[in-house]
Amino acid sequence: MTAPVCAYCGRDRGRRPCPALGGAISPACCGRHRGVDIDCPAHCKYFKEHEEYQRRRLGPEFQRAWLEAMEPFYRERADDLFDFEVYLERVLYAEYALKPRGTDAEVLQALEGLRAELGPIVVAAVETPPTETERHLHEAVREYLERVGRPAPEEARRAVEALIAVMETLRDPNGRDARRALHGLLGHVEQFLGVPPEIRQAQEEQGRLIETPKILRPED
Repeated sequence: MTAPVCAYCGRDRGRRPCPALGGAISPACCGRHRGVDIDCPAHCKYFKEHEEYQRRRLGPEFQRAWLEAMEPFYRERADDLFDFEVYLERVLYAEYALKPRGTDAEVLQALEGLRAELGPIVVAAVETPPTETERHLHEAVREYLERVGRPAPEEARRAVEALIAVMETLRDPNGRDARRALHGLLGHVEQFLGVPPEIRQAQEEQGRLIETPKILRPED
């Protein structure tokens, strides 16, 4: 008995069960497209293991780039900017920690939109509707600035620019890994900033639902 054809590409052998596609998928397609072109359910063993590995691996790299970007704020003793930067990361973490899909380009688009909103008023030639991530991020930042009262919008913009710079540093220059910087950000929060309790509880509940699918192997 041979392994079925991959449900994603229709060419390679499908050796792993894919709950998102309702069939078997090749390891190559699973690795290349999960969380990017495939809406992987969080209970998939392969998705969970890959996410945990990439976050552990890239969190320290994100931290190194983050410390370099934050260095001017430390020199200026700009605690307001430091606090706001951490808040930005935690908002994005809450948005993507339990979401099975998302890309660096999507996060950067949201941050670029936020930078524009915090900057001088300009008239855009073409307006595109904001993404769900953009709306969520903008609403969270407006609420934070109104509640805390600092930093001023033009200063908050510097913190956004610093986070954009870190994300750009971690992006895959070859474009093969569309989630590299996002994995770094998620790992950075988990390893260095701390996961908010409500998200940790949701992660624990989600972890109890993880499936362990049987690997499909062709029989001789």
